[in-house]
Amino acid sequence: AKLGFSVEGLQEYQYAAERSGVSTAQFNTASQRMVRRVSEAAAGIGKTGKALKELGLDAKWLNSLKPEEQFEHISEAMKHIPNKADRVRLAMKLFDTEGVGLVNMLNGGKAGLEALRKDARATGNIISKEDAKNAEDFQDAFLDFKQIIGSVNKSIGAKFMPLVTRMMIKFKAFHEKYGARF
Repeated sequence: AKLGFSVEGLQEYQYAAERSGVSTAQFNTASQRMVRRVSEAAAGIGKTGKALKELGLDAKWLNSLKPEEQFEHISEAMKHIPNKADRVRLAMKLFDTEGVGLVNMLNGGKAGLEALRKDARATGNIISKEDAKNAEDFQDAFLDFKQIIGSVNKSIGAKFMPLVTRMMIKFKAFHEKYGARF
């Protein structure tokens, strides 16, 4: 799945984001930035290392975790920041502009995230890894099918073009000769 999220986990987090007023696209962008910035901090580059230290999180250790676990630990650490403005500032360092919207999602800590993920599962709208693989296989096969149909249409069209062209030329000649009589 995307950036190391499990198929189920990504959907659950997207649901949690939407419940918190953040679109799926914004969440996806924010999670990509988080993964990249945590990795940069672990390598000693970028501006996120200082924010992680302020949250009491070790960048190298956090970088060794799956993105789902990174979110949980960041959320738990954010829960302990008393000032909302500081939470927003730190979220911006981790997630960029999408971080502002994610503050509400992260406020409840790990337990809050798990409650939102549980709600996502309760909707019955979370597909399994196997179902996602089947859907991906179907999409690939469907694309192949559409390409084959397009190829057949082009082949048939190419075969009949000379005939249709001759018919159109004859029709034009017919029209020029007899068209005014109709």
